[in-house]
Amino acid sequence: MKKTLFISLCLFSALYGCGPKDNTVSYNEETGLTVCHYSNVKDTVDIKLSDLVENFRIVRFDNSPEAIFTYRTLPTITDHYIGIGITASQPYMLFNSDGKFLCTAGKIGQGPGEYPMSIYDAAIDEQEQRIYLGSFGFLNKIMVYDLKGNFLEDRQIDYELNKPKFELGEDKSLSIIHLPIQRSEESPLVSQYVFITIEQPKLIRNIRV
Repeated sequence: MKKTLFISLCLFSALYGCGPKDNTVSYNEETGLTVCHYSNVKDTVDIKLSDLVENFRIVRFDNSPEAIFTYRTLPTITDHYIGIGITASQPYMLFNSDGKFLCTAGKIGQGPGEYPMSIYDAAIDEQEQRIYLGSFGFLNKIMVYDLKGNFLEDRQIDYELNKPKFELGEDKSLSIIHLPIQRSEESPLVSQYVFITIEQPKLIRNIRV
């Protein structure tokens, strides 16, 4: 399935135009990195949208007062839902696939079902009727809500998450990648959990750097 990361589209276009003929690319033997010198890129390349995605549609979001938002991260999109991570002053918001506002999940705070910082990423499991939320930083838990926004539980993990990104697998595993900032002990770059029950999640594997 074709997918597009919109934040990288312009960079992709620039890199596509790089070539050795005009010295826009160099290789650093010390670091092992290939560098594209963006300021030297002169050519442009036309890319068809159909080369990147199979289909798309424009969604007009609800404009009722409770549905107004300013987002800071990419939305979480499933077949029937769109989840929006908001700035530090607003909770996570859930819309249906037509843009109708449904509910918020949790709120900013320190109590049960609340998070002290904005939500950085989420995973929506339609089959199990669950929303998994990861706060911006320094929490060693994943917060779980139902699709009506009701808080269900905190699922503790073994280290603090910092700018986490989630990927929900078909086998019910939740892969987590984050910035492994060293605060108290070594934390992995990538972890994969499987949520078999509402009990403590089972760790499948860690990848450390």
